[in-house]
Amino acid sequence: KEDVLKWKHYMSTLVPLGNPALKTRHWEKIFEKLGRSYDKDMTLDNLIQWNIFSIREFVEEISGVASGELALEIQLEKIENTWKNLNFTVHGYRESKDIFILAGLDDIFTALEDNQAALQTMLASRFVMGIRNKVQYWDRT
Repeated sequence: KEDVLKWKHYMSTLVPLGNPALKTRHWEKIFEKLGRSYDKDMTLDNLIQWNIFSIREFVEEISGVASGELALEIQLEKIENTWKNLNFTVHGYRESKDIFILAGLDDIFTALEDNQAALQTMLASRFVMGIRNKVQYWDRT
């Protein structure tokens, strides 16, 4: 029973550590807080020895940030895919054989406006830090 209670206490730290959104940059922050350098080959026993449970709140915060960043990364990926897969339609201009004009721009302008709003929202998010440069690039171009 004592072991079960001990592990129950550990779970509040271990569950956030199992967050698939945690990337190397997040692990480095956790290890820095422990006063250690990041070791991707760590074990649960190592974490217990390094007293990972003493920084439970920090681990929960980093895990939450990682989830927020992942949501923004997914949204940014959708924006990138929108523009990678966007085809412009051109039509000949009147009877000219070598002058063309873009047609069907309504969908393109709608996507542009939607994506600009999404990028501005991302830039205002507290979770943008890990991908700020990429978001700013798309916001400028």
